[in-house]
Amino acid sequence: MSYISRIIFLSITSFLFFSLLPLKSENQTEKCPKSTLISFILNSIEEFDLAENYDLSCSQYEMIDLIPEDSLFISTKRSRGKDQICLTSSKTTGKCTHKIGFFIGKGNPSNKLCRMFKKNCSLNKKPLVLTETVERLYLKPSTLLR
Repeated sequence: MSYISRIIFLSITSFLFFSLLPLKSENQTEKCPKSTLISFILNSIEEFDLAENYDLSCSQYEMIDLIPEDSLFISTKRSRGKDQICLTSSKTTGKCTHKIGFFIGKGNPSNKLCRMFKKNCSLNKKPLVLTETVERLYLKPSTLLR
């Protein structure tokens, strides 16, 4: 094979290979089927200036959809220096079952969670002060949507 034919062969192969790759990364999660409740939660995170969504796979959304809506809680957890936004089916275990987003900036994550859903989370008109190690705020998104 001559030198010129090798160059032509490599050019054509490279062109075909790179033409198959997407030009920019697309958010694949938009293509996944989600319940109305999960869509509401994700939209709330997206619209809130101090929060960002994680890109989850379709199988992760399917796992979340297996949790009955009235048993689904949203909470926060500090992990690796970030205030995680978590979904869980039990507020007694305190386990963060599904990390769906995180808060950015400084401030109390429980207060940010309340502000994200435009809810007043105070008890007896006193500010709700929760520390991560003692108590965690759990909101039921199904009641927020109704």
